[in-house]
Amino acid sequence: MLSTSPSGTVLRKYRNREQLVVCFAAVVVIDALNAIAIAGGGEEPALLIARVAFSIAFTIFGLRAGFSSLTATDDGIRVSNPFSAFTLGWSEIERFAIGRWKLLPSSCLIHLRDGRKMYAAGIQEARIGDGSAADIVDDLNAELARRTQDA
Repeated sequence: MLSTSPSGTVLRKYRNREQLVVCFAAVVVIDALNAIAIAGGGEEPALLIARVAFSIAFTIFGLRAGFSSLTATDDGIRVSNPFSAFTLGWSEIERFAIGRWKLLPSSCLIHLRDGRKMYAAGIQEARIGDGSAADIVDDLNAELARRTQDA
């Protein structure tokens, strides 16, 4: 997906579409089940409040997880994860790889020149070994090589 920012910088946004569909479906199903339970009535007020609070929190998390992405710009990358967002310059990045990040088995890992690792939740193998995330990582590494060679 290509777009242009107001400054004229060409952007490329990477996102796992299957992750978006699964997260959106999960939000719809969980919220529908909670709505049915709430409409049925007969629950204690505390349980009713807990159901509503859970639905709101799950919806926010599910949509943020579904819309997680990595955007490549002329200056570097912007990563939007469910609980965080950050920007890195091309000169800060050593390489991109696919690997385990906490509970996520096949995520995009961003290896920084200072030895730290960060991750991009929006780029994950949908099915182990399907190659879609690996192709994106290869594209990002090629762009990184081009950007650091020009610098």
